[in-house]
Amino acid sequence: MSYSSKLTIGPILFHWPAEQKRDFYFRIADEVQVDTVYIGEVICGKRAPYFEQHYEEVAERLSAAGIDVVYSTLSEVMIRNDRQIVAKMCADESIEIEANDASALQHLVGKKHSIGPFLNVYNEWTMSHLAHNGATHITLPPELPGEAMDTLGDKSKELGVTLEVQVYGRIPLALSARCYHARAHDRVKDNCQFVCEEDPDGLNLSTLAGEPFLTVNGHSDLIPYLPEPYA
Repeated sequence: MSYSSKLTIGPILFHWPAEQKRDFYFRIADEVQVDTVYIGEVICGKRAPYFEQHYEEVAERLSAAGIDVVYSTLSEVMIRNDRQIVAKMCADESIEIEANDASALQHLVGKKHSIGPFLNVYNEWTMSHLAHNGATHITLPPELPGEAMDTLGDKSKELGVTLEVQVYGRIPLALSARCYHARAHDRVKDNCQFVCEEDPDGLNLSTLAGEPFLTVNGHSDLIPYLPEPYA
């Protein structure tokens, strides 16, 4: 069975200065042939306000280039401020939302929306439930084997849902209520002083043998290197 394909750029997971992130998206609009771009803070709610002022101009620049824009929500919602960020974004009827935590789903019932890779869609029943509630696009978890993807691909066609899989870049591996970056610098999460900004490409971790293993980024671990793009 054949499927048409499109190219997507996922949300930036690292904490970059707002102007740097804005200029990155401007370059995407001007220089890259891509169908969809996800924007929005996924990792840490404390970082979210830094880029909010640029959402409108970035979305307009991307849209003017013929690129669809989707707003990604937080992947881990722990405190009231996180819930408020998600609720506010989901309440905006003028934008399309990608839910990355189950807390967003209550705001999106009956609305067209996307499901991000941090929500585990492992089987046809989960996919059917999400589609029934309004999901029209699902990004599958990167750990799914090809056979499972084929099965879900057949089901998605039946449901009228489009699927997305990661084919290049660092793979989100784990989330934690604790901030790895803050702990690495002997700080507590509530007074992290946004130390993650000092590592714009993540804080590399090595094994005892000195081999690069993971990259720390706030609340998440990322596998640092892929030998080749994979599909």
